[in-house]
Amino acid sequence: MEVLAVGGLLTAAALARLPNLLVIPAFTDEVEEAALGLAILRDGARPLTNVDAYIGPFWNYLLAGLFWLLGPSITIPRAVVLIAGVLTVLLTYMLGRAWFGRRVGLLGATLLAASASHTAVNSHVAWSNCVTPVFTTAGLLVLAHALRRDRPRWLPAAGVLFGLAFHTHPTAVPVLAGAALAVMLTHRRWLAGPWPYVAGALAALMNANLIVFNILTRGQTFRYAQQIQDSYVREVGELAEMRFQWDRPY
Repeated sequence: MEVLAVGGLLTAAALARLPNLLVIPAFTDEVEEAALGLAILRDGARPLTNVDAYIGPFWNYLLAGLFWLLGPSITIPRAVVLIAGVLTVLLTYMLGRAWFGRRVGLLGATLLAASASHTAVNSHVAWSNCVTPVFTTAGLLVLAHALRRDRPRWLPAAGVLFGLAFHTHPTAVPVLAGAALAVMLTHRRWLAGPWPYVAGALAALMNANLIVFNILTRGQTFRYAQQIQDSYVREVGELAEMRFQWDRPY
């Protein structure tokens, strides 16, 4: 019954995400990330970062491999994020089940499967950031089993997954910080052994390309991130000014 319930839920999640995959939303700068993957395949590009300098190139190299295997197609990136979205629903079930049992796992997975934003954005838009939840949820699942079963040797696997999560987008940082805090609060004695530090080293290794890039460019990631933040602040200010002008009585 459990297998049937989860299978039915995953089928429903896939069917909810499949319609209008290439139409909603319209293609945006996700095309630039796919184009970088194509440049890796055709032009021999070997980027140390994604299009945005604060994101790793894992997504681009993954697309390059799929383009080589299946042939270049704009459908492939969106198909991959759809699969990643359905996989995240499964991982959410497994995480809820690990902590609180089958019912909570099914409830959490059902809520995610029916989430409009996860359906239309994370499972449709082919950004590197849209696959971040796959790695954060998988990392939390491994960590949950490590904590509940008192298996510190599983921490390196969680470190790899969390490192990949940060690699796909730095918004994974709060999850990583929460995971580290959970270990310190519940299993402080693990800090006397090697496994937390091995996990940290592996997480850093997953982002070695970003480290090398910032050494070579003297911190270009941080300058680029500041430029993006400044542009957002200007846009918000301009929108606020436009609204003020529109609402001002004549």
